[in-house]
Amino acid sequence: MQIGGNKSFYEYMKDYGKERETIQKKYNTEAARFYRKAICYKARNIPLDERAPPKNAQEAAERAAEETLRLSKQGWQQTTTFF
Repeated sequence: MQIGGNKSFYEYMKDYGKERETIQKKYNTEAARFYRKAICYKARNIPLDERAPPKNAQEAAERAAEETLRLSKQGWQQTTTFF
């Protein structure tokens, strides 16, 4: 069974708007690095617990806001144990 391939990579990079970049630019993106890692994990039947990189600035900002909220709640819970 084949995992990956040019077509699936093209479709993946299309989600990032990088499908028409030069090969050098395309293969040196965070999206391509994650894709390679995901393919390796899938081939070895190992679960990958990482999220794919954000597809655009809005998604990056939303993730940052989620993480900030999560950390602030975690920090608040830790400080309430002292009182």
